[in-house]
Amino acid sequence: MDEGTKNQVATIINKHRRNLNEMVHESCNMLSELTHLTSVALGNASDDTLQRISVVPLDDGRVTAIIITRQGHVENKVFQFSSDVEMEDLLSCVNVMNELLIGTPISEVAFHLERDVRPILTTQVKQHEELFNAFLEAFVKFASNSVYFSGKENILYQPEFNDVDKLRRLVSAFENSKVWKTLPLSSEDGIQINIGNETPLGTMNDVSVISASFKTGETSKGSISVIGPTRMPYEKVVALVEYITENIEKACLEEKTRWEIEVNKLAEENKVEEEVAEEVEENKEAEAEVVEENQEDQIKILQDEVDKWKNDYYKVFADMENIKRRMQNEHANNLKFMMQGFIEQMLPIVDNFERSLAIEIQIKK
Repeated sequence: MDEGTKNQVATIINKHRRNLNEMVHESCNMLSELTHLTSVALGNASDDTLQRISVVPLDDGRVTAIIITRQGHVENKVFQFSSDVEMEDLLSCVNVMNELLIGTPISEVAFHLERDVRPILTTQVKQHEELFNAFLEAFVKFASNSVYFSGKENILYQPEFNDVDKLRRLVSAFENSKVWKTLPLSSEDGIQINIGNETPLGTMNDVSVISASFKTGETSKGSISVIGPTRMPYEKVVALVEYITENIEKACLEEKTRWEIEVNKLAEENKVEEEVAEEVEENKEAEAEVVEENQEDQIKILQDEVDKWKNDYYKVFADMENIKRRMQNEHANNLKFMMQGFIEQMLPIVDNFERSLAIEIQIKK
């Protein structure tokens, strides 16, 4: 295979690696152009179930939604929301979907979104309509298991199909996607070649189908096939199909690993934020306890001061009472001693008066 073709494949893979469907469709288009034949791509198995939905904020209102299935398939979709959509509403929407839709078959997710999720979003999320429509569109596209054709007209121009009856059967087969869904996927890595009645076209013996499957997850698969006449250049077609599917599978694995890292990183950041929030809450509680303890200490200090003032008051009051009683006693004693001095001064006078009276009585006698 020449370097130009490899570069072309690499360009498609790198440009569309974030969207598996676009990557596969563009690869089919390139394959039909290079081979001048018809290519067909088959999607994932329809029995896969939803395992988790995550979102990763980008910038300017853009968010990447990551849809992971039980079989390990990862699909992502970039949403451009208006400025009215808040991250809190987006996370609430994702939490509701994870709670109600995990384990739901991918083919039934759109139905359960409408029946179970929408009524809850209407009551819990402000911008519920914009968010709901975005996720509904993403799941409808993701769940679509339609067959994608490229270059249908190429095989119609092959000389083997100039016959009107063959042409009619070929066109009918292209229009009936169920026919191609029966195309078996290879259970092992490698190319599968079906010739004649081994192909989904059955009775058309001059048709060959070269297919190769690629893993889109741990157990999910897709495939790319080239349809052409039995005289097609097998070596060239096999090399192209094999190279393209190998690169698609490699890109799916790398993208899956990258998104798992992103999701784990986001989960770790959310965990850290929760731990910080818990720590802040604990600090608030501790501060409240400290404030309460401080308040209790202040109350105790104030109460001690009040008790001290009371004691001082009672002490002063007792001292005043003692002083009052002492002054009363001193006043009484002063009065007592004042009368005693007066009497002591009067006694000589009284004695002299009594003696005078006694002398006067004797003289008269």
